[in-house]
Amino acid sequence: MDYRHKTLYDLIPACFDVPRNPLDKFPYTFHRGDIVWFTLNGKDWKLGFVTKYKPKGVTIPGTDVRYWVAEYIEDHGLRDEVILVPLYGTVKPDGIYIRKLLSEAGILPEDDSKIEERVQGFFEDIRKLHRIKGLPEKMHQMDKEYFEEALGSLIKILEKMHDVDNGDLGEPPK
Repeated sequence: MDYRHKTLYDLIPACFDVPRNPLDKFPYTFHRGDIVWFTLNGKDWKLGFVTKYKPKGVTIPGTDVRYWVAEYIEDHGLRDEVILVPLYGTVKPDGIYIRKLLSEAGILPEDDSKIEERVQGFFEDIRKLHRIKGLPEKMHQMDKEYFEEALGSLIKILEKMHDVDNGDLGEPPK
């Protein structure tokens, strides 16, 4: 398989255990400050950011259930909080793969610039509500550059694995 003609979106599900549908369960460990997409009704997805980990007394046998508190902006402009559980499938970390997944499901626009406008608008609202200075405006640009670099590394690894599978072990180390 020639991995050079695949996009990061094509390679991620082939190599990693990631959601393939918006409501797939995803045992992701969030961190304070992570930007997330979440839904309360299974249809409408909103942007939020994780403010803290919140242990709860409920457990699901065989799983390590974690609850996270995320802050978001209501449609009327006021700040609110929601408790999110990745194993319910209702929260996903923001990133190129998740944006594409939500776009293909018709939840987000297909135009990346429209999604980026929405994310930047969210940052601006949070900045105003908290009177925060210096939230990283270029965070998503850095995220994109990181993933492009990661894609190059992933392609090299996959090509090497393919060579090994075909018996081509290359030159022995000197």
